[in-house]
Amino acid sequence: MPGTRLDIREKAGIIVDRPAADAVHFIDDRGHLRLPLAVRRWCRLTAGDRLLLTANRGSGVLVAYPLAVLDRLLADVHAAVEGGKAS
Repeated sequence: MPGTRLDIREKAGIIVDRPAADAVHFIDDRGHLRLPLAVRRWCRLTAGDRLLLTANRGSGVLVAYPLAVLDRLLADVHAAVEGGKAS
């Protein structure tokens, strides 16, 4: 919801946003969350990069996966589906 304050952390290239009353980052009136420069650098994100955003409505946690991370996480699954080995 707009106005929700979030603590933003990076873990293994994945961005985790948790509700926190004392956090400095927040969802704006348009429903957007601006990622801090430090997080963008940690994840090697540049303008226009796409993310897969997931949400747990119960806990209010948002998790954003950069496409490079998804490629890494899904490499074995793709290889198994294709009948080959992951690279």
